[in-house]
Amino acid sequence: MSKPSKHGYTLIELLITVAIIGVLAAIALPQFTFYRSKAKSSEVKTILGNILLCENTFYASYDNYANVPIMNPNVVQPNVYRRPWENRPCPPLCSRLTPAACTEFACFGVAPTGTLLYSYAARAFGAPSQIEFALGALGDNDGDLVQGSYSIQSANAGGSAVGLNTDGISACLVGIPKDELVDCRPGAF
Repeated sequence: MSKPSKHGYTLIELLITVAIIGVLAAIALPQFTFYRSKAKSSEVKTILGNILLCENTFYASYDNYANVPIMNPNVVQPNVYRRPWENRPCPPLCSRLTPAACTEFACFGVAPTGTLLYSYAARAFGAPSQIEFALGALGDNDGDLVQGSYSIQSANAGGSAVGLNTDGISACLVGIPKDELVDCRPGAF
């Protein structure tokens, strides 16, 4: 009678395999989290681009930009990642004769659907007509309590190549390239 052969792995081989898997996981997990947060920030590019288009359309009709200084959704809360867009109606006084009364996103056709990771504002500047604008977005979609912040600024007066006003919510200062989406806190999402 022959003895049955014993095939298997030694304890050392199993420990080495577990250690290799642990090292690979330690390398991959932070990268996965970074790229997931970066993908979520694509919401900003889409919605701020839409707001920019709608602001320019509003300007073509009203000879002014709409001023929406109150963020929508209104509050950025820690650890609350998705919030619904607040469909606030356009004030009844909003018209071509009283463009300063146009203080809601609904006045110029911005109404994203679903829930959002960021809050948005659109500021208009100038007197007597509002010929400059600054758009901003603010939010924390990765839970680190450091808010990502983005801005687009116009530079219509005097032919400047950089923005002349801030949006009031993002971390961007004046002087970002005209009509260009800028990440005010690179690496923060």
